[in-house]
Amino acid sequence: MADYVAERTMVIHSIWPETLIRCNLQQKDLEREQGDAWFSLFMYDNRRQVSASIVTNRAGFDLNHIFGIALHDKIMSIISRLMPLESNCLPLADNGLVWFLCHQITKELVYHIVFRHNTTPRHRICLADLDPASFREAAHPPVATLSLVITSCYDVLLGYFNNKFKDSHEFIYPSEMHTHVCETLPMLFGQSDDPSHAPFMATMNALCTIKKGDVQRLRIHINFINGTQWRDGVPKPADLDFAILIAIMRHSWAIAPKPTLPGSLFTAACVLFGLVDPLDIKALVEASNMKRKAAWNT
Repeated sequence: MADYVAERTMVIHSIWPETLIRCNLQQKDLEREQGDAWFSLFMYDNRRQVSASIVTNRAGFDLNHIFGIALHDKIMSIISRLMPLESNCLPLADNGLVWFLCHQITKELVYHIVFRHNTTPRHRICLADLDPASFREAAHPPVATLSLVITSCYDVLLGYFNNKFKDSHEFIYPSEMHTHVCETLPMLFGQSDDPSHAPFMATMNALCTIKKGDVQRLRIHINFINGTQWRDGVPKPADLDFAILIAIMRHSWAIAPKPTLPGSLFTAACVLFGLVDPLDIKALVEASNMKRKAAWNT
């Protein structure tokens, strides 16, 4: 996986100058630490959305209700369709990438990444509004965006297997999957003589006009903080960081914890006893730092 980290870093550095140009920004206008934290949170948020959506029956592959060998075999069948040779075969009706891109999970994630409005201090940002020609007015979403969706799902599905199993099978790295998808999609889009090409391209075009009602939005609802329920379910700003930790536990353990410890001790206990994912804690810390920096700058 060390190669994957290095390759992903190279990809980020290669597209960063063009990103600044499209956003009409200069390097000196940015804070390095905040930018790194934002990108880390962006990728982490995408992964969390994939993990939540892919297991449901309406948005994903209904993995919540199967276990053991049945779950293992279903995940293997999905991964196999994303890997060569099933993902670069013809005709389109037999192609694994075409099958995946026409699935509801693709629409869910394209909406989450491209069309969902993100609130930042003083601004509401929608990625599609930054480049309407590429996201709203094109025949299909950018190849890089579709590759991000597919690679994120592939990465999450690989996480169901332990290292011993992955070492015994010829799975490709997520970075290799990203490159493979970027190289394969233009070939699939160009198969104008294929009988399935017209409906496939119509489905791709529909990904450029997704509305909120077209997707199943999954949310983590938090009702309790320090044993008391918020009025109307709205947290106080001072309790927000602690609330996120409660949400993480509720999501991971399907419980509504009512801690009696102070927030700092409760957080330390959660980390000490492994009650939360370390990546959740990392995202929580980065989000807290970004919020404090925004408060200092105002």
